[in-house]
Amino acid sequence: MDTSQEHVGSGVPSDAGVLLDERENLANVFGELCAVARQGLALDGCAVSLIEDDGAVLRTLAASDGLQGSLWGQVGATCPLGDLPMAVEAARRQTTWPCDDLSSEHMSPEGAAHFSKGPRIRSVCLVPIVVDDRTVGFVWGFQFGPGRAYDEDTRGALEAIGWLAGMVLKHVRISQGLALLGQRYRELVEMSGDIVFTWRHNGEILYASPAACRLCDAEDGMVGRDFVDWVHPDDRQRTREAWERWTASTEPLGFRNRLVTRAGKEHRIQWRIHPVRDPSGRLTHIQGIGRDLTARYELEEKLRAAQFSESVVRLSRGLAHKFNNMLVSVLGNASVLANQLEKGHPWRAMVDDIVQGAERAARLTRQLLTYARSTSHLPQRRRLRDLLSENFELGQTALPSKVSLQIHADTEDDWIETDPKQFQQVALNLVLNAAEAMPDGGRITMRTDRVACALESGSPETECVTLIVEDTGVGIPPEDQELMFDPFFSTKDLGRGLGLAAVQGIVQAHRGKIEVESTPGEGTIVRVLFPMSSPRE
Repeated sequence: MDTSQEHVGSGVPSDAGVLLDERENLANVFGELCAVARQGLALDGCAVSLIEDDGAVLRTLAASDGLQGSLWGQVGATCPLGDLPMAVEAARRQTTWPCDDLSSEHMSPEGAAHFSKGPRIRSVCLVPIVVDDRTVGFVWGFQFGPGRAYDEDTRGALEAIGWLAGMVLKHVRISQGLALLGQRYRELVEMSGDIVFTWRHNGEILYASPAACRLCDAEDGMVGRDFVDWVHPDDRQRTREAWERWTASTEPLGFRNRLVTRAGKEHRIQWRIHPVRDPSGRLTHIQGIGRDLTARYELEEKLRAAQFSESVVRLSRGLAHKFNNMLVSVLGNASVLANQLEKGHPWRAMVDDIVQGAERAARLTRQLLTYARSTSHLPQRRRLRDLLSENFELGQTALPSKVSLQIHADTEDDWIETDPKQFQQVALNLVLNAAEAMPDGGRITMRTDRVACALESGSPETECVTLIVEDTGVGIPPEDQELMFDPFFSTKDLGRGLGLAAVQGIVQAHRGKIEVESTPGEGTIVRVLFPMSSPRE
């Protein structure tokens, strides 16, 4: 028999597991109800069964005493709903089905077998339990003796029990739906990368999502704390002023500020703020969803720096070429004039000064071209130790007598791909810059090393060969470390201008990077990392 009528439904939804002890609680409630009905209505037995599996199965949920051994006396026992035609009909019509003289004509052979177990049931009153116009179960009243009819009062009482059971099940369904909705909301919030807060009107935190706790480095929780405690000190007054607008508003608002972790790390947050009010208009709480824009800000800052650097590069390239063209004329004419004058001529010294000045300007032009990465780059596979040995004498000659230079290059597999002339410029500029930090003398040590590192942000680690230049000088203040590779930046009245900027340009052209570690008064360590290269076959 087809039992999938549109008015038949499950008594407990498939997601009933949301409430862990729900079925047990329902069995206890309905068990008490059946016991009261049996005693108050002078019935021999009373039971409650629910329809499950989309209307195909009937399961006993609760029963009074007196039904032991029968289908209805065993909590959890099941039978196909189609075995009981009177139940199918009662479910379809949603009306009470009293039968004062139960016979096999009211049921299938399978149903008769169910009724034959346990005490002999002679009559039954079947009341459908209806929830939202769907029959979800039944209240059963049983009589064992012959000729006992179900009068109007008895049927009315059983129908009242059926109505009450429907209300209980409806409440359970609503509770299940709310619990499931809350669980899904929590899962959604916990899986989201955005941070979610709920605040009181005064800023006290009522809820902070796991992402919010992780971002603020508050794994021990944030509930009960003042939200402003995590706001950047420079943004607190502005946040308090915005809070006054939020508490007075009825519409969602946007806002940006910075949150600070316990370790002092800043996060730039874009907020969507929603004041929540009850029907009377009273503010109950404030909901906020924030998105961490720190990575985007950092990317935009890098983009602006790259655009600025590219502008400087184009400007440097243009100036270098124009200046170089003018120097050709100056050097050429000065050289011709110098050849025309005897060494003792009174103008010869001035002409020599012109030539020397033009040559210094030419070197500056070459530095400009190097910074602009427009000079020829002729890479060779070389060992770093060999490059340092070749340039040791030149570096030592360029240093003041009070500054010593030491080289420790014993790293195996220190092959790099470099232009030897450009490497010489890198090494010499770093050594001279270190010497200028030791006006009273000191020691410069050049070492080699091999490390695994990421040469670009977000890139995987790769094997690198490192040139380390360490000095015992005065050190570099933290605020100057970020500027030391900028063109013409110097902490001295007369600096070398493009020396370190040219170093950075060369290293970047070699796909390497530079790291600086310095403490004022304790010296400086500069690490130049090059990608390791295999030797030629």
